[in-house]
Amino acid sequence: LNGPAFVAFSNSPNTLFVSNTGNSQVNIYGNGYCVGVNLESSSKTGCASTNPNIPPTDWLSGANTYLSSPVGIRYYQGSLYVADFAANAVLIWDNLTTGGDIPPTRRLAGGNTGLQRDLRPGDRRQSRIPPGAIFST
Repeated sequence: LNGPAFVAFSNSPNTLFVSNTGNSQVNIYGNGYCVGVNLESSSKTGCASTNPNIPPTDWLSGANTYLSSPVGIRYYQGSLYVADFAANAVLIWDNLTTGGDIPPTRRLAGGNTGLQRDLRPGDRRQSRIPPGAIFST
């Protein structure tokens, strides 16, 4: 990790997402039990060890992702929302099943959005984005 800013967790698919700002990527830890963040159980079934130095199972990284300086991150109803400070954008991946150099399904970006600073999807008071808001592709 190089400058982790925020984390998001999903019980289904039991995955931890970390905005790895310094590496311009999102790290994906596919077994929440192994990193000890599963909300349903404190057991760590199927983990090789309790070593905290666990490599990510995957990541979002590369030119097609539009990630430059990801900060805010949230997993909500099957979609991963990432606020990118340098890109002045919110990048959205729907039904994400794997990482890689994958373009976002949708983006909230451009001069009309008013996004001149970072926007943290987890803080609705700051973002003024209601839960379940739909953005066009």
